[in-house]
Amino acid sequence: DKETELLAIGVLHAMQMPNQLTSHVKGARNVGVPQGQIDSMLALAQAIVAPLGGPFVSSPGNGQ
Repeated sequence: DKETELLAIGVLHAMQMPNQLTSHVKGARNVGVPQGQIDSMLALAQAIVAPLGGPFVSSPGNGQ
């Protein structure tokens, strides 16, 4: 469902798992999650982990 996909996106982004992240971004789109919510979840994950010095995968956001 939408909430599950959004949660997976946040966790996978923070864990640096780009292949799985891309898959869940596509899955989120397939279940009707708006791109704005996907982008917000990616930003939230980055904001949470960045102060800890965590590197991030590139975001598979708009149009990818």
